[in-house]
Amino acid sequence: MMDQFFDSVPSIRPLRRRRRPDSTAAFLIGTIAAASAFGFLVFLGTSSGRVPAAKAVTPSKEEMPRIFRMDTAIHVGKLTYEVLRVRWSQHTSDNEFLDARPDAWFLVVELSVRNDDALPRAIPPFALVDDRGGVSETSKKALFSSGRVSRLDRINPGVSRTGTVTFDVSRDRKYLLHVCDGLPPNVEALISLAESD
Repeated sequence: MMDQFFDSVPSIRPLRRRRRPDSTAAFLIGTIAAASAFGFLVFLGTSSGRVPAAKAVTPSKEEMPRIFRMDTAIHVGKLTYEVLRVRWSQHTSDNEFLDARPDAWFLVVELSVRNDDALPRAIPPFALVDDRGGVSETSKKALFSSGRVSRLDRINPGVSRTGTVTFDVSRDRKYLLHVCDGLPPNVEALISLAESD
């Protein structure tokens, strides 16, 4: 009975994949031609045919951002910055549930940012430059501190935002606050920080 069943079922042939040798070959030839053309253009772009080694670039005095004092309105492109107060702290908040401790010390910079542009602008990121050339970014530990100014904040035309920017840094150095316009051409400035308390 089983033999009868298998005899009635038509034989199943394995499926064959159709290959298009001409499309695969065209793809490979096109890829090789594009890579060769790119290499040739790189070769023509250099005088000796070799790619030059990267050079360390030191900005000239004209390219260095100007250094300003605190308590002065500083126009940086389409934004105006003013550092109002600077203080050291071991806490980010008076609320014990939101408070965070620094790895070193928190340098809290109270400042004002005004949008002088005709369109809403995002606040560019802040950085701290120390007297030894080190660069520090804002502390993530101060994320929930009240009155914080963030680069995610947007300011409408003619509007000012006042708040704090917090850095987790060593207390034994002198610092400059790096501010910028944030749009090409990126206009930059440095603000000398002196403790207010």
